[in-house]
Amino acid sequence: MTHILSSLRENKTTTNPQERCHVLVFENQPHALNHFQITWQPWVFNSPQYAHYQSEDAQLFTFILTNLAQTQALAFFYLFVKPHQKTGNSPALAPFGGLEIKPKLPPGLLDYFVQEMGDFCQKLSLESCQIKLFPNCYDAPNAKKIANSLRKNGFKVVQAFENQHIVVSDAPFQTQLHASERRRLQKCERAGFVFKEWEQPDLAAVYAFIAKNRQALGYAITFDYAALVAWFGLFSDQYHLFCVKNGQQIVALTVAVRVGSGVLYNFCPADCLHYRAFSPTVLLTAGLYHYCQQNAIQILDMGVSVDANGQPKESLQRFKCNLGAKNSQKLIFAKQLSPNQNLSTTQGVIKAWKK
Repeated sequence: MTHILSSLRENKTTTNPQERCHVLVFENQPHALNHFQITWQPWVFNSPQYAHYQSEDAQLFTFILTNLAQTQALAFFYLFVKPHQKTGNSPALAPFGGLEIKPKLPPGLLDYFVQEMGDFCQKLSLESCQIKLFPNCYDAPNAKKIANSLRKNGFKVVQAFENQHIVVSDAPFQTQLHASERRRLQKCERAGFVFKEWEQPDLAAVYAFIAKNRQALGYAITFDYAALVAWFGLFSDQYHLFCVKNGQQIVALTVAVRVGSGVLYNFCPADCLHYRAFSPTVLLTAGLYHYCQQNAIQILDMGVSVDANGQPKESLQRFKCNLGAKNSQKLIFAKQLSPNQNLSTTQGVIKAWKK
């Protein structure tokens, strides 16, 4: 037995029975999504397992757009609200959250879903709602459709980042390199550096390596050791550790996440500054590219290029471009809400729902 916090009104804006639907809202039950058929693969950061992981210190609301028979999920959304705060966030901890929608979802149904989400946030007396979307390069048609619907429903872009990615093809990695980076790659290979996946990494050593690198560059590390352990423990099929070695010494490494079947996210690269003359990150990226080729991954996400203050870092952007990276947008939307005090509680709308 699963309980719905709220079953919002049926969408009757269309005369086509195949397009009529409900929005269901579950409280602190991300796995309720597993009761519905999903015809696409959600990104790992929007999976029920990852939503549960993020909800340790937050109230979690799961919104599901479903057909009238309540058998299929047409779209879904996770919203996190921390205690004593008036802002809802998607995600709470992950690199992105936002909406997941089925391919070719009619724009009218998406607009209805976003409108109902906003109305429900007002019932919670939230003052604002912030949504961080996946980079456009992951799924350009759906990214555009979601962004348009958010704008139509009162959301505004509060931050726009240039995300960079490498398109993986059958062509060798070297063919897309700038001449300077090709020389650095050859220098690493002549020195005998080796790329490999570290299948059973020493996470304490990994964290110390990353922390030392961040400190030397003047960056704050954005996660703690407990988070690193949790990622590799809870999501061992998605999180991978790759490194470049000079003999037994690690000279560069990265945490990479298989975000979806076609995307590998180069999440946290770090290198030993004593080896900067070799630029082992080039060999590390070459290894990741080859790994993507072997595993039918089309996008190698290189992330955003920002400095310690979160501002664009041109030198890092230029380095990624020299590796063959292309730009795409990564948007954060927010909406200011006007809570209706008469709707400040959702108590009394609990309904039983059984699958």
